Amino acid sequence: MTMCKNCFSTELDTGFTCMKCGTDNQPHRGIYSSAAEWIKCPKCDGQGIVSKPPYVAGDQNTWTDTQTIHTCNLCNGSMVILKTNRE
Repeated sequence: MTMCKNCFSTELDTGFTCMKCGTDNQPHRGIYSSAAEWIKCPKCDGQGIVSKPPYVAGDQNTWTDTQTIHTCNLCNGSMVILKTNRE
């Protein structure tokens, strides 16, 4: 779901303009420049979902859960993350 970066309303038109405050919410005009590099999420491999719940430790192999699919907590289901340039 896309929200307005100014008033947090979810009422956006097809051009990502907020119907309440008129803010332009185009993804490429936000905080990140168009030169930002997005990469496939390494945790869910670009699927947006994972089988292991986020509250289960990484080295734990067995758990009990009624839900079989969970939203990836690294990319929040968006399937991509912003590449960081760490040196």
